[in-house]
Amino acid sequence: MTTLQPPKRILITGGSGLLALNWACRLRDECEVYLARHSHDIRLRGARVVPLELESIDNLTRRLEEYRPEWVVHTAGITNVDQCEREPERAREANAVLARNMAEVTARLGLRLIHISTDHLFSGTRSMYREDDAPQPLNEYARTKLLAEQWVT
Repeated sequence: MTTLQPPKRILITGGSGLLALNWACRLRDECEVYLARHSHDIRLRGARVVPLELESIDNLTRRLEEYRPEWVVHTAGITNVDQCEREPERAREANAVLARNMAEVTARLGLRLIHISTDHLFSGTRSMYREDDAPQPLNEYARTKLLAEQWVT
C-alpha cells in the first residue's frame, strides 16, 4: 500500500469561501498555501493570496505553471441554492464549467485535483447514501454540481 505524502505546495480555489479558508487555515503551517481569489479581496496569515481566473484555459494553465502547486483543491462555485435557481446559466458556469476547466488543466499538467461536491446530489429521503447510489438532484445547485462530477471524473 502506498502512503500519500502531503503536498509541499497547494492551491485552493474559491479563496473567499468558508470551505477554502478552513482548508487554508488547517494547512498553512504544514505547506505553502496559495489561496486563489476571483473578485473578493482577502487576507490570511500564512497563505499567499493570488488572483486566478478559472474561465480561461490558457490563463489558468499559465497561472498553475507559475504557482506550481502539487495539489489543487477546487472549492470555487456558487453555493447559494436560491441564487442558482434564479440564475441557472451562471450557476452552470460557476459550478460545472469552471470545474471542468480545472480538471482539464490539472490533468494536462499532472497535478492532483481534489474536487468538492455536495450532499445535495441526493433527495434526502433516507440516510447513509453511498457513492454508487443514483443521484436525485432536487434543485439547480445540485444539478450543476452533478454535471461537474460527470465532467471532472
